[in-house]
Amino acid sequence: MALSEEIRNELVKLQYGSIDRDAVIELLKQHQINDIKPEDVMVYTSDGEGIDRKIGGTSGFDGAAIHIYNEESGRNEVYYIARGTELDSSHDVVYDMYGVAGGVADDQIADAQEFFREVEENVSSAVSNENIDSIKRYGDGHSLGGHIIATLALLEKGFTDVRGLNAAPVHLKQLIELDDEFRQHIDRVTGGKDADSLSQKELQDLAKDYYKAEIAHIKQYRVKGEPLYAQTIPFGFFFGDIHYLGHMGTPEFPNLLDTYDSGAFNVDRAIYHSFMATVLWLLRRSGKEVSVDDTANLLDSLGPGDYAYLVKTFGPVVVLMLFNPTFLKQVITIWQQFDQVDLHDIDVVMEEFVMYNALRSTIEALKDPSRRSEVMAYIANIGSVFGKDQVALFYRQLRILLGLGGSGHPLVVSIDSLEVLYELEVATEELVATGSGVDDEIVVTKMTVINRALAMRDKFKETLTIWGEKTLTNVDAHQQFIIQYWEKDEEIARNIS
Repeated sequence: MALSEEIRNELVKLQYGSIDRDAVIELLKQHQINDIKPEDVMVYTSDGEGIDRKIGGTSGFDGAAIHIYNEESGRNEVYYIARGTELDSSHDVVYDMYGVAGGVADDQIADAQEFFREVEENVSSAVSNENIDSIKRYGDGHSLGGHIIATLALLEKGFTDVRGLNAAPVHLKQLIELDDEFRQHIDRVTGGKDADSLSQKELQDLAKDYYKAEIAHIKQYRVKGEPLYAQTIPFGFFFGDIHYLGHMGTPEFPNLLDTYDSGAFNVDRAIYHSFMATVLWLLRRSGKEVSVDDTANLLDSLGPGDYAYLVKTFGPVVVLMLFNPTFLKQVITIWQQFDQVDLHDIDVVMEEFVMYNALRSTIEALKDPSRRSEVMAYIANIGSVFGKDQVALFYRQLRILLGLGGSGHPLVVSIDSLEVLYELEVATEELVATGSGVDDEIVVTKMTVINRALAMRDKFKETLTIWGEKTLTNVDAHQQFIIQYWEKDEEIARNIS
């Protein structure tokens, strides 16, 4: 009964503009949802709509909550949304530095908690006593908002489903500061060790153990190649399963905080790391001594003379670093891949999510022999509408999601599903070869391919035997096997594990 993920994506986008009851109802109507009436919807915002006062004025936090409640139909859902970074908001930019990167400020998280509690109080008052326990809570956030909503879900608990969209990571140091019970858990498990003395891996393991119930309801959607995810922020961690959107062949964006480049005796790499470590140290030091609000107000007050002073002070350091081969290579690589910055945008996430859902639906159809013609017709439709290149891309993405030649989670599939996959491969190759015109010939060709594929089962089983050397165990006894493909890319393998 919950809203679809596509609708939730659009609600996240609304948060970047103006979100109110009229906008929500209009969005629902666009998706042919007519059983939710205006009186069933209550919208709360951190700007003060639906609550007693504004929240987030000194931190930059911007959030909304949409309560859909109808006692007769049984709907009782609250959708929490945290907005991502607005580049024209100094408070957002400063919090990104102090909170997301440095882990020494938690202003937006604290305001998100306050907003959450205000909304919960209002929601509890709006529903009947017997329906309080039936409230289902959903959370969504893009970019900075993903960092906020995931952290909120860990701290406040009770969420049914939480999604980060090209999200910034949760900062482990913030969890220690904000959650007394987690801090006590660390003390018990480590025998009273100082949390600051623990490594990132140790804190990750402790957090995954303590928050395992909450993590089960969190997932991350990430467009392959977008810039934020590639940055290895110290003590930053992505909780929940990671689902990749977009083209799996897109290269990763350069990681500013690490590099595999090296010069003579690795001196240039050491200098680069020292430079980046110093930048992070300065951010943490500044964040400890000056609040997000004070720093943001200071930035807003800077004039041309102040910027000239900053250039004069720090410009020579940057120019000097340009003579460092590692730094220069990073700059060049970023310039070459700069168009990938656009992959971070919420609009791109929404577009790629449509393809992702198509792939997911196809995978489900592959498991059902009775839906084979539906799968073939869908592939043919892609070819007729989008062209043969899109058919090839769709099929490559499907193989990757199934674990056949790309990164992905282990997937249990039946022998019948593999048989259909082989048929799909043959059909796809034929469709790619025949072009993308919309006419009867395509339909005839499609049916011909399907019939030919069905006649190739013996050939398929021979092929399956070859695959079986590595992936198939006891076909006759089990009729199932697990395909596991771990992409050599260490970043993907690390997050999957």
